Amino acid sequence: ELLLLAIHNTSDFQTCLELSEKLIEKAEEAKNPYYQYYGFYEKGQSLIFLNSSEEALTYLQNSLQIALDNNFQKEVGFSYYLISDVFRRKRSFAEAIEFLRIALMHLTSNENQKYLSIYYYQLGNIYYQISQNDSSKLYYKKAVKHFEAGNQLIEAAYTYGNIGAVYIRLNEPDSARYVLSRAFNIL
Repeated sequence: ELLLLAIHNTSDFQTCLELSEKLIEKAEEAKNPYYQYYGFYEKGQSLIFLNSSEEALTYLQNSLQIALDNNFQKEVGFSYYLISDVFRRKRSFAEAIEFLRIALMHLTSNENQKYLSIYYYQLGNIYYQISQNDSSKLYYKKAVKHFEAGNQLIEAAYTYGNIGAVYIRLNEPDSARYVLSRAFNIL
């Protein structure tokens, strides 16, 4: 637990990588699948930020398998989300979207409101990158709904800003002004 807490309280990805390796070692010694999962997951996440996507994918797939084997539903969603991020960074957008959709299937309860909003937001970003404006707008609006329900108002404001960017791209200035004014009012 202390290793996982230390990982969550550092912003240095090299340190996270080293701590996650220790977590994997200790969890395997204790035969504790929960901490094994988080060791592989955190190592994969650190490797993403250290620009080692292929290696990250290996650790994330290991974390996913542990979560599936132990019916850790929320963690299954976490792994699929980060696997999606690897594909997004590689500009393999179809795969990124598919893995995000699978992740969403594991986060359908209200207790996961925070994660639902982030996953919808990321789908909106991907669709925006590939100029599928209607899909982007749809997922940004879903994200806003969940951000507001979870009282994450700053996140909601920035998402309204992204919706405004979609409307600008669609040459709909009145709609853009409306959602941007909502963002400004929150901020």
